[in-house]
Amino acid sequence: MKPRFSLAFTGLLLCSAALPVAASAPMTDFQRFTSFPFMDRSYREARKDNWAEVERLTRHVLGRVPNNDEARALLVEALAHQRRYKEAQALAEQLGDSPEYADALLELRLTWIEQDPPPASQVEQWLAASDGNHRVQLWQAYSLSLAKFGGAAKALDWLNQLPPGGDGQVLRLARATFAEQLRNWKETIEQLQPLADTGQLPAQDWQRLANAYIQQVDEKGLTALLAHAPSPAAANQTRLAMANRAIAVGHHQQAQRWLQSLPPDQLQQPEQRQQLWQLAREGDDAALVRRLSNDLQRPCLETVDWLSHQDPDLAREQFKACSANADPRAYAVLKQRLYGAPPPPPQPRTAAEWEQRYRQTGELAALEQATFLLTEQGNGDHARHLLEQAYDRRQGRLGPSLLQRLANLYARDDGPLDSRRMLGLIPRVNANTRAQLLGRLAEAGQCDAVRQAVPATP
Repeated sequence: MKPRFSLAFTGLLLCSAALPVAASAPMTDFQRFTSFPFMDRSYREARKDNWAEVERLTRHVLGRVPNNDEARALLVEALAHQRRYKEAQALAEQLGDSPEYADALLELRLTWIEQDPPPASQVEQWLAASDGNHRVQLWQAYSLSLAKFGGAAKALDWLNQLPPGGDGQVLRLARATFAEQLRNWKETIEQLQPLADTGQLPAQDWQRLANAYIQQVDEKGLTALLAHAPSPAAANQTRLAMANRAIAVGHHQQAQRWLQSLPPDQLQQPEQRQQLWQLAREGDDAALVRRLSNDLQRPCLETVDWLSHQDPDLAREQFKACSANADPRAYAVLKQRLYGAPPPPPQPRTAAEWEQRYRQTGELAALEQATFLLTEQGNGDHARHLLEQAYDRRQGRLGPSLLQRLANLYARDDGPLDSRRMLGLIPRVNANTRAQLLGRLAEAGQCDAVRQAVPATP
């Protein structure tokens, strides 16, 4: 039985036979001159992505100048862009060992990967036959294609199973890039740390590794990495970033340590001092809170208020520098909190002592006690005098018992007759005292005052 050839294979043979095989002789100046107009137009059409026209022009050139490898390489590219990959590959092989061969084959494969990604096994075969920059470009293009159509995780999985071929550094950096996209900080560290250990980690990638440690809040790893920072500025920026990350996750004491590790001039910046002040409060660092509060010119009484709950002795030291005029009420409250309430004065026992308490404080309870004792002791006139002063000063607004006591003193036969006050008291005392007051006014011939008072009585 004769072997059967597929139509595709037959077509490839026909296409290959349709083009003259590249000759080994270099082009003459005349051949280069006659090819130029067509090659120039081919490149212009290529920039327009008019690959069918590029194919027509380059085939025309090869028909006249078979040894024009530049035209053959451009034709390979045109075929690839038209998704005729097998045909393009067969044509590229005609370039033999010429410099254009490797480049044309690479461009063909990159275009193939970009337009119609082949299976991973096909790309891995290409990688096995490639080296140097061509190998790197192939796996970079294929991993980007995998990420585009399947996500960063798929690209990372493929790169992780790819054995290095003299491109270990670049391969690790690419894996770290996809790991970062996935926020897989553990994988990022695993890819970049070996490069840092061997001094192969570029400065910008050092920052990527530092960021991975920061995201993990890994103090030990970051501290070791800082010893090899590319610059002091990068190290300080990283310390600040670690402090902010620790704040974000609620590790306030850790954040405080990282802020305090900054150089003094950077720590003097208002923003950093404000951060440190807040962290000191969160961490109950009383001494630091007091120092920073004074440096930041925070209100003195505010600082005392906070310190009074953390370190009363330090609060009392701070309180000495505060002014009562800033907030008299807050000052009094804090003073009582820090030093306690003043001892209460001894309880009065005699009428004179109660009277003194009344004159010092204005307490009506003290007036009640003083006038009661004075009346009991037969000093009614003095008691009445005190009550009259209080009645006038408060415009009659006294408690019922004090009003009753003053009315009783007026109702006595030997009491003075003060019609104005008596008229004010009549509606506010009991019936018996009210009758006595009206009787005294009537006996004194003050009938008008009695008539004025009677309608107001029941």
